[in-house]
Amino acid sequence: MVDNAEITVSGKNDIRIKDYLGYIQDDIDLNGLMGLWNFAGSVRDESGNQLNEENAYNNFVIKDGLSYPEQTTSSQVLGKRSMLFESDTAGRFLKIPDKKVKTSTGADSTTSITDLSQDFTLAFYVKFGTLSGTSTSDPVNGVLFDKYDDSTNKGIIIYTQTPQGSASTVRNLKIRIGNGSTNTIYTHTMTSTDWNNLDKHICVTRENDVLKVYVENTEVISQTFTGDVTSTADIYIGKEYSESASALVEPSSTGKHGGMYTTYHQMRLYSRAWSTSEISTWVGLNTPSISLKFYGRIWRIDERNASNKCYLKGLGSVALNSRIDSSILSNDVANLRDKNIYQTGSEFSDIVQDMLKVINERFFGTSNSDIMMLNYQALQKAVGEGYTLKAQFMAEGSFLDILNDLSVLDEITFTFMPTGILQIEKNNALLTRGGLILSNNNCNITDGGIDDSNLCNHLYAAGNIKTFNGKVTALSRNHSTAGSWGSSFGRFNASGSPDVFPLTIVKVLQGVITYSTSPASYVYTEIPATDIAPPSGTPSESSYYVDYSTGLIYFYSTTQGGGATSPLKYTYEYSYNLLSAEMSYLTGGSSTGSISKIQSDSGSITKNGLYARKLSVPRITPNFGGGLQDIDTFTTNFVTANKGDSNDNIQSRYEVKTPSFIGHIMENNKIDIYNLTKGIGSLVSGNIQPATLQIKSIEYRYPDSQTKLEIGEFLYDSFDLENHTTELLRSTQSNQF
Repeated sequence: MVDNAEITVSGKNDIRIKDYLGYIQDDIDLNGLMGLWNFAGSVRDESGNQLNEENAYNNFVIKDGLSYPEQTTSSQVLGKRSMLFESDTAGRFLKIPDKKVKTSTGADSTTSITDLSQDFTLAFYVKFGTLSGTSTSDPVNGVLFDKYDDSTNKGIIIYTQTPQGSASTVRNLKIRIGNGSTNTIYTHTMTSTDWNNLDKHICVTRENDVLKVYVENTEVISQTFTGDVTSTADIYIGKEYSESASALVEPSSTGKHGGMYTTYHQMRLYSRAWSTSEISTWVGLNTPSISLKFYGRIWRIDERNASNKCYLKGLGSVALNSRIDSSILSNDVANLRDKNIYQTGSEFSDIVQDMLKVINERFFGTSNSDIMMLNYQALQKAVGEGYTLKAQFMAEGSFLDILNDLSVLDEITFTFMPTGILQIEKNNALLTRGGLILSNNNCNITDGGIDDSNLCNHLYAAGNIKTFNGKVTALSRNHSTAGSWGSSFGRFNASGSPDVFPLTIVKVLQGVITYSTSPASYVYTEIPATDIAPPSGTPSESSYYVDYSTGLIYFYSTTQGGGATSPLKYTYEYSYNLLSAEMSYLTGGSSTGSISKIQSDSGSITKNGLYARKLSVPRITPNFGGGLQDIDTFTTNFVTANKGDSNDNIQSRYEVKTPSFIGHIMENNKIDIYNLTKGIGSLVSGNIQPATLQIKSIEYRYPDSQTKLEIGEFLYDSFDLENHTTELLRSTQSNQF
């Protein structure tokens, strides 16, 4: 999403550096907005009032039954991940705690943010699954929204109900509303075939004491109801909560457990009544994945006469540009990492969330460790997901660079949302937008063509060259005469059978037998290295020589050894790596551990020619237990992603400018586009077949109400590069890391 913004605000506003600003783009007037949820990876409020679900800031720990599956059945929600909540099991619910309006001093007032004292609007875009409940003897309720206090009879609860004796064939929509003295239940009768597994817009309004309920654009209830219905109760989703009993309302029989199987696309709360035209507009909208287009921190202010121009960094920019190393990850986390070294067997989501937690704490304090959090693909779980490390992984560098390496291993694409959610999508599960086709009829395709800048069909990648220490003791070498090289030479060995090439010699000791002790023993003296090569060279002192081309070590002595019965003894320490061509086996000769890999795609090479790259991936280390290596996975996935499309064609790139604002698309959505004169799409039997390409970048322009898209192969333009360079220079002063 948007990671940098320039926002001009009135000079009357008290705006300061390090303040946070957000921008909401919507087709409905935001006046009176109390809460807005698009359920994009969490139950976080986008209105600015922070009406977040109680678990919205936990490390992707949510209650059972909540997921974010791909939407495929409605053009209005296609390309959006909505929240599927299965509350039809005892104990399952979501809770949004009640919050009070802040006073000028920052203290809580007595007024709830969710103000239902006068006019209001409650709007829900949902898809009800089949209502659960096997018994027909009692009604079964599924709660859409509950902010009702049964101890005071104040508030409102919206629910569906299968009436007594009707099993699942009838499903009524019910509104229970109370003002403290009067409470009433209003009913809209419907059948299960009208509602089960169908997307529905439900809107409840009150204006001038007239309560109305709309389903889609149709008014189904109109009744007079007066009084303040504001409740101090928390908002519950999925289940009714009894304030008087301090417990969920759950039937005793498991066959009548209540709750429902419901997909939430959007929920809105307003302290005013929508007009019929606003309801009609809302029903006809393509629901956005997120309405909060930007949220970030001010790092610079240009003061003007009547306004201030603010330069902001989004939460995504804060996280992705953060430096990660052993000084940041300074403590150990059991079964996950030793400082900044993540251990073999660690899972993708655990690694990423752990780094996000540390970044959160450094920027927002230890009490806000989960402002930024991970939503992995479609599910949020208490356990890790995704790729499992085959060896240790060194977290060193920017968080973005680390995430890029991990994304190749896991074959994922990521988007950082303004709500602080790092959204992860599997490459093979990227969503396709429906109901919108870009063409020269509705937009301006200003640039395009074939772009091979990222093409790679032959890759050599090297991981971390890990250094090991070795030691050889009591190695016998004969020196038949004084001032001679040993009659034999030493060989460097790893801690098993393989011979290895040395990196450095740490220390060499020469031992001479002495008979002054009983029994006789060797006295060791450290000797230096020499640059005089054997066998003909004559060093001036006892020394050693290493031939790094062969991996052999030679010893020179100025004195004569004791012959075959008492040769000179040598002890030496050295460091080595396992890049050696001599290295073939480790620990018994049964397995290998690779730290480099060559991967090619012959089909792409044949079609496009050779596009070779050489990459150093120092964060990836070898697994000396053998088997599939992380570097193997990396090279395979990298070439697959960059060799061209499924037919080995070089990727196309297009820049698209729309004459109006498009708020319901996101980066990584796949979208249909055609312009036959530019060769985009094709004509098959007289029918246009659009090309389906991935959205790589979105730029919003206000107040022009324009949207600029980079589609297909992404390429920075000069504006992007200039801004990137400028931001890097400025970040050296503003980045807390």
